[in-house]
Amino acid sequence: MLGACNGGGTQGNVAQQSINEAVIAAPATSKSSGQFVKNSCINGVFAVDGSLALSNTCHSAQSLAQANLKFVAQDTSGDAIVLGKFYNKASGLEIEFSSGGANQQIGSFVSVDKPLLINADKTLIFSGLINQTDRESFDYSWANKTLSVVSLGDATIDGVSLGNETGELQALSQPNSGAEKSLLATTVVKSGTLSLKINTVAAGCGVWTDCSNLTAQVNNATGSAVGAVTVPAEFFGKTYSATVLNLVPGNYTVTLSTVSNTTVVSSNAAPVIKAGATTTDTVTYTTTMGSAKVTVVTTAASCGVGANCSGLAVSLVNPIDGTSVASFKVPESAFGKSYSQTVTGVPAGKYTVVGSPIANTKVTYSVANGAISVAAQKTATQTVTYATSVTTGNASISLATLLSGESINLPVTIINTKNSNNIVYSGTIAQGSSVNVPGIEQTGTGYAYKVCVPVGYADPMQAKYFMQTSCQNLTITKLKTTNLKLSMRTNPVTLYKMNLQISGLLAGDTAVANFSDSVNKYIYAPLSVDSNGSTVAYFEKNSNLVISTVATVNTAVYSINPVNMLLKITAAGAIQIPFSSAIIGAQLDLATSYDYANNWLTYIPVGQFGLISYVVTNSTDEVLSEMIFPELSSYPDDVTMDVTRTTCFCPTCSPVRSVSSLEPGQSCTVVFKYQPTTYDVSSSFNYSMTFVGETSKKTLATPIISMPFSSRSIEGI
Repeated sequence: MLGACNGGGTQGNVAQQSINEAVIAAPATSKSSGQFVKNSCINGVFAVDGSLALSNTCHSAQSLAQANLKFVAQDTSGDAIVLGKFYNKASGLEIEFSSGGANQQIGSFVSVDKPLLINADKTLIFSGLINQTDRESFDYSWANKTLSVVSLGDATIDGVSLGNETGELQALSQPNSGAEKSLLATTVVKSGTLSLKINTVAAGCGVWTDCSNLTAQVNNATGSAVGAVTVPAEFFGKTYSATVLNLVPGNYTVTLSTVSNTTVVSSNAAPVIKAGATTTDTVTYTTTMGSAKVTVVTTAASCGVGANCSGLAVSLVNPIDGTSVASFKVPESAFGKSYSQTVTGVPAGKYTVVGSPIANTKVTYSVANGAISVAAQKTATQTVTYATSVTTGNASISLATLLSGESINLPVTIINTKNSNNIVYSGTIAQGSSVNVPGIEQTGTGYAYKVCVPVGYADPMQAKYFMQTSCQNLTITKLKTTNLKLSMRTNPVTLYKMNLQISGLLAGDTAVANFSDSVNKYIYAPLSVDSNGSTVAYFEKNSNLVISTVATVNTAVYSINPVNMLLKITAAGAIQIPFSSAIIGAQLDLATSYDYANNWLTYIPVGQFGLISYVVTNSTDEVLSEMIFPELSSYPDDVTMDVTRTTCFCPTCSPVRSVSSLEPGQSCTVVFKYQPTTYDVSSSFNYSMTFVGETSKKTLATPIISMPFSSRSIEGI
């Protein structure tokens, strides 16, 4: 079989060699999306003389154009420290620092006329000013422990690039444009062969991660796709072998799908194909996920007698930024007993187990500070014990209204600076409200607290940027409540004015632009628009942004939706966000013949199910491939695609459907299933499919249909 990304696929001349080996002789395209990730090639270390060594440990140059440093800059008492600009004269590179909130510093790489990169196996020493009277009090250990380099990952985000000195941004070429090279493989008299083996034995498919659409794409030296291998669902957790035939001798690359929560290693990612010979490439996916088993003991907590244990919860927290990666609640039936729960799907790494405080109790952990290390495919353990105490007090933390009329929720943590910055509490707080935290051990020997808000809030449309400049001291007195107002101030940063220009929206459609930055420095207010036009927004200098703009779909399908853009803000300018509607190239018609009783999804009793079939017909004069279904998350509750009856290519079906492309006039069927769990539902959802014409390379689509569904009321049973 031939597979393609984005939920689609392509079928060519397929010859079955054995039960687990396929032969590929026709092209397919692939396109992956990227994200900001930790750059594992670049390491940074502060020396005790205040210099910063930045090392590239990989054998290839690494771009710093869209990279940031992030670390905690504070003295040994936990007070924030500001850094001045750092320089490396040999490379002509500079690092400009800005506050990241909660004692964090964000470093951006800049240069007047030098390329923003660090060569392979190279170390650059940056020197600068640490703004403090006593440099020796700088907490080098904590800075190095928290330091990371974040940059754009290997995958590609549809993006924009700076077009001129004014900072105007130009859209990069979009897929399926007429400018794309032909994807047809060139046939020669004496060709070579590429044998691909894709090993997912340790990938944790279906347990730790979703292996759907796992595809390896083969590109020639010009970047054109000449073949692709998609792993069938029945080979998840096994090794799947396939052969790409008729390859012109020369240099090729194998591009791999990004499978969430895994690492991937290719034995020959840049194969050289020789005439009449077979070249091999083994691709191995390994999960990065593990589990944490947490036991909560409340036998000595006096639940229901001297303590209110209601709402007792446990969270797994990232110790660097205080964000929760997983949590669970202890059922009331377990109060006064020992209760265990295993949290699965936890990325490998170090975490802090944090039990929610209970007034007049003290919480302890079997492993110091609640720390655990989760390893891939293994389960870490931790025991949280509550006991009655008269040495604890409470805290009431409040956040003033920053911007009226907006919904603002920020993360907040309480750390014990006398105990390795152990996280005592982690939660969220809404503007104009307060959070009560009971059961904190009184300040004294071994206990000193700071309250940190590690993420700021930004409304680019109002040019409002708020940040807690440094963590605030918190003193706890036993049996008393300490009130603390969070200090969120306007962040004094340089902002550049940008015009966000949205075009191509159809009448009646709306769009929402969501913003994020590479180091999670801010939570951004989204931009909502109901028509084409320009909106002024202000973004922080040197910030690396992703803008993801999603359009509603009421009457027609857009070629690309959402439109994702990556950019670095270096000057004022314009950001083009273009939408374009797809050409109607196929029809969706309600099926007139089917192999079940009724063809509707309405008035279905709870506990039973209804089915409906639509016939998809190619109405063009070219082959339609790369069939794309809507995301599974776009279906309403209790509505699914019926995998046993759908005949169009369905990458999430098991077994995978065989019709992956449509000849002119050819049809296939999609079948939906509604199995209600709630009475008296009456709703509908929009549905359409998109394709790519193999000749025109244009994105084509079906019209949008509205599909009603309903369940019976209790009275109608």
